[in-house]
Amino acid sequence: MPSSPSSRLLLELQAPGENLNTWGEKLNNLFQMLEAAIRGRQALAVSGPVSLASANFALSPDTPIWLDLSGTGGTLTLPARESVRIVRNAGSGDMTLTTGAGEAAIIEPGALTLAVCDGINVRQLGFGGGSLKAYIDQELLAASAGELPGQAGNAGKYLTTNGTNASWGGVSVGVASLTDFPSQADNAGRVLSTDGAALSWLAVATTAEILGAAARIVTAERLFDAAQSVALTDAATLVPDGAAGWNFHVILGGNRTLGAPANFRPGQSGRLRIVQPPSGGPRTLGFDPVWKFPGGVDPTLSTAAGAVDVLAYYVHDATNIECGFMKGMA
Repeated sequence: MPSSPSSRLLLELQAPGENLNTWGEKLNNLFQMLEAAIRGRQALAVSGPVSLASANFALSPDTPIWLDLSGTGGTLTLPARESVRIVRNAGSGDMTLTTGAGEAAIIEPGALTLAVCDGINVRQLGFGGGSLKAYIDQELLAASAGELPGQAGNAGKYLTTNGTNASWGGVSVGVASLTDFPSQADNAGRVLSTDGAALSWLAVATTAEILGAAARIVTAERLFDAAQSVALTDAATLVPDGAAGWNFHVILGGNRTLGAPANFRPGQSGRLRIVQPPSGGPRTLGFDPVWKFPGGVDPTLSTAAGAVDVLAYYVHDATNIECGFMKGMA
């Protein structure tokens, strides 16, 4: 009589007198199959319909007790034999375990559960025929008697209960002194501030207020506006005005003197772009004593038509403006 497979694990059941001198090898194979059936893991990707392969007398994907599933989800058809399996769904979609007949078990993503097959039906560990997750969801809903409050019109609120009914609670905000809260009318774009005693609206600084160092909120846009180069009025004495800007430019209309500036503040810095006229030059530029240069020597300008020189400055105090001079920029 030839060997026959066992009804559950397809182990080789040897007939008396068979497999002379080879029965030991076959027995070792049987032990390996038993080991997989007790401790083994089978990784399997399921993205659509997949059948779990099996084979008589040999290790196969059907043998290990642990099915470690990945993929996007689908239907895994098991052999129609009695079995107990550990199943993990490490995929992104539901895994349906079935024999192709009877009940099927749906394993949700992230679940680690037991699935048992009686040869026709596949059922997973759970309560009332459902998975543990489905059971917990059901019990949570039952705890609120199925009367969760509606969400419409309740943005930003929190769910609370009085022990019988659930409801949405509003978040309250305390204000130290509501009677002293400043009016919002005509204060669009301003920032609420306090001096430690009273609240007030703090306006965003205008360009003029930035140049005047007013106590205002400064935005990047306004700061760049204030830093734009301002044309100096051409005259015998050129007078940069800190109330108009930090950076200046001029095309010399004749021989000129750079006079003491107006409204400069200690800590201020910037630059003056000096341009020779395209024709009729070159022009010269003298300097008031407040403008200090390395070695105490005033620079001389480039002489080419249209030449550009740049004076960079830092205001130390009213009588000391420290300068660097970059000649022939263009």
